[in-house]
Amino acid sequence: MKILFTNNVLNFAAGTQVIVRDLAIALQKRGMEVAVFTLHAGPFAEEIRKHGITVSEHLSEIPFVPDIIHAHHYRPALEAMEFFSDTPAISFIHDRLAPIDIPPRHRRIMQYLASDYNVYDRIVKDAAIPAQYVSVLLNWVDTSRFPVRDTWNEHPQRALVFSNYASEDNFFAAIRKACEKTGIPLDVIGKQMGNPVSEPGPLLCKYDIVFAKAKAAMEALATGAVVIACDKFGLGEMVTTQNYAHYRQFNFGMKILNRPVKPSIVMEEIRKYNTEKSKMLAEAIRRDADFERYVDTLTDYYSEAIRRYHEGFQTYHKSVFFNPLSYWVRRKLISRKRELQKQVRRLKRHLRYG
Repeated sequence: MKILFTNNVLNFAAGTQVIVRDLAIALQKRGMEVAVFTLHAGPFAEEIRKHGITVSEHLSEIPFVPDIIHAHHYRPALEAMEFFSDTPAISFIHDRLAPIDIPPRHRRIMQYLASDYNVYDRIVKDAAIPAQYVSVLLNWVDTSRFPVRDTWNEHPQRALVFSNYASEDNFFAAIRKACEKTGIPLDVIGKQMGNPVSEPGPLLCKYDIVFAKAKAAMEALATGAVVIACDKFGLGEMVTTQNYAHYRQFNFGMKILNRPVKPSIVMEEIRKYNTEKSKMLAEAIRRDADFERYVDTLTDYYSEAIRRYHEGFQTYHKSVFFNPLSYWVRRKLISRKRELQKQVRRLKRHLRYG
């Protein structure tokens, strides 16, 4: 099977960029031909190229005609489908609000995949794509990159903010204040703080508490860290055996981050520290988010999409192509909607928490 990934940019270790790297390498190891098309092949592209995988900003340089397009992000997805005019695609959406993750419409998209049930709502409710074309494939953890720690401290000794969004001007300041008051040294890794890390697995094992969301939260859980769901969207709770199943359905992401990041509330979560539960959660996430099983499922979706296409199946969409003006307008509208939703969340939190 020949697979082409699309991704908006490949400039640092985050989100779909890490997903593309890990999947491309895993699929290549299974004997498949893989290439990546991106609008900007920044430094992170070298992480993929060093495995002998083509990464290009020009579709004409892709060394094969793909059997399937694994499409991330609106613009590169449509450009790839226009260039390879007889190739089916699956569209994988990972973000509930990001303008670049507008679900594209095209008659050769055989399947839409959502990374959680919040994103599912974006595809089905917001974009009005019929549910029969949409499935949820929850995120994975590559446990070969995220080892389990050897020891657990009875009381927290070190804490970490693991987020590319953390900065001195947002939620990080409140977490730092809470950690200072509880006497726990705090570090941070992430792009905004000037120290993104491409292989964070061994580093996470050095921290007792990790503040993170989404896939970063899952990766921290897999190492045995106590995880407090938190990011720029707000604060959730410490992940426990009681809320784990619910949090996983929403990818430990923005849907569960429903409280303001205030030092007093963060301190309440820190006081819940319990290593026995973290050991159980590490076992649970490593079992439920098994990478090899995820790749098996994904390749089944590829095969089914190819079969459907060659049997003449078409979605109800008309063929569409990338239109810069239309895309700009839609991005502006989504950005305004996103800002309004933020304001509504802030108001609700203020009314509830003061």
